[in-house]
Order: sequence, then C-alpha cells, then structure tokens
Amino acid sequence: MNSFDSAFRELLCETLREVVPELIRKELAAYGLKPAERIRYVTMKRAAELTGYSVKTISRAIYSGALPAGDRGKGPGARKRIRTDALDAWMMAKSAAVTDGSNVIELARKLRARAEG
Repeated sequence: MNSFDSAFRELLCETLREVVPELIRKELAAYGLKPAERIRYVTMKRAAELTGYSVKTISRAIYSGALPAGDRGKGPGARKRIRTDALDAWMMAKSAAVTDGSNVIELARKLRARAEG
C-alpha cells in the first residue's frame, strides 16, 4: 500500500467516525425517536429495515456472534430480539471494519447517498 492509499484510508476512517453517528441520529429522527425514547428491542425484520441490510444478513450476524440477540419464547420457533444499542454498535463496527480500497470507496458512496437522501 502506498502513502496515498494509507492517507486516504486514514481520512476516510476519520470521516466515518464523524459521519456514522450523525446518520444514526437522522435515522432515529426519521422515525420520530430521540435517543432517550428508543425502543429497547427490535425483531430481525425491523433491524433489517433500520440498517438497510437483509434479514438474512442480520441473521448471519446473530448466529456468527457479531450481533448479540436474545430469544423471545422457547423452542425452535422462538423469535430473536435485538437490543437497539447492540444494533448501533454492530453498525459502527461494520462501518469501521474497512479492509481494502474497494470496500472504502463503496462504503463512502453509500454513506454519501444516505447523507444526501
């Protein structure tokens, strides 16, 4: 990796640390919620709606251990419930886990589109 790539990655990571919390605040405002009024638990479907990921991606994150969730009910049909603060932390970690240049550019495009929209 050359010095330009390194500097670009550092600048982007710093920008993400500033932009992502603001995007989360905007998402909360879009649903008429303030951080103190937040719903404590959401379903996998609602988590997918809030994050823009598919239910399958949320499910994979839960079963891999990356996203903590609890069961509501007993048995094989028990529904998973996700704490909203855990969901926020997972999103922050996911946005910060940029490993190569192509991910950096794609993530920057998604964040710019969401911030402008």
